[in-house]
Amino acid sequence: MSSLHDFKLSKADFQTFGHSLSRPECVWYSPDGIWVSDNRGGLAQLDASGTPSLLGSGIAEPNGFCRMKNGAFLVGGLSDRTLHMISKDGVTIPFLTEVDGRRLGVVNHAWCDSKGRIWISVMTDGDHWYSALENKAPDGYIVLIDASGARIVAENLFLTNEVKVSPDGNYLYAAESLARRIVRFKIKANNDLGPKEFVGPEDLGPGNNPDGFTLDAQGNVWVVLVAKNGIGVITTKGEFLEIFTDINIEGLAGWVTGCENFTATAEHLGNCAGDFLKLPTSLAFGGKDLKTVYVGSLLSPHLHTFRAPVSGNQNPW
Repeated sequence: MSSLHDFKLSKADFQTFGHSLSRPECVWYSPDGIWVSDNRGGLAQLDASGTPSLLGSGIAEPNGFCRMKNGAFLVGGLSDRTLHMISKDGVTIPFLTEVDGRRLGVVNHAWCDSKGRIWISVMTDGDHWYSALENKAPDGYIVLIDASGARIVAENLFLTNEVKVSPDGNYLYAAESLARRIVRFKIKANNDLGPKEFVGPEDLGPGNNPDGFTLDAQGNVWVVLVAKNGIGVITTKGEFLEIFTDINIEGLAGWVTGCENFTATAEHLGNCAGDFLKLPTSLAFGGKDLKTVYVGSLLSPHLHTFRAPVSGNQNPW
């Protein structure tokens, strides 16, 4: 654990990987390469040289995604309120558009766990994610698809972002971006969720809005801080450590003030982009030793990478 407390990153510690990407918001590592969401309608697979090959089409603002056991991908359409499926040969179809008799809100991310359960984060019931910036009452939720079908299993979340199941299959973790925290829920025997628990601080602090996250092999939670252009870690003891930030001071001040007053806009977040990291949103451990971390973002045409002192967990498939 001491290695994490001593671990800090500078700009010199980062390298880049990939090129010619369009909004690589989410990153997925697997033995057949690095996959990223790509705004040209689906996903991009990066070969060893970082050259992208596109897969899928027609998704409006493809966002968080995961891979299924059969090799297909589930991708959230951020602008079309739909969870899509991209087959291995690129055929793209709607996978889920409604739940409990109502139209899905803004779909952010999906996670298919080792038991075949599919967990879907919905940021808000509005038409756009940024409509939640004006909501004093949270309206984000989480959908589960299991053998019983699709149903809502958690509600009243402040802009639900990435969701992931712990490697042991016992907990569902989620980022509540506007509440500035990571939470988790115990998964019951019938796949319903227990009460919400805070992972680390109840509030990570002004400007520390988590977007994507992942767990390392020790159980620490690595978090991307989109508005601070930063990366932090919540240790297994509940401590929050900032290991890198590239703060745009003026932009961050406007974003924080806007969030406090419920007047923030998507433009306020865009103004937070740093000179180096530009609104990072996702991270994944990869490489042969699972110690290379790949970082996706909203604005960069490539990924950033750095080496971590601990290894990550391999994705299920």
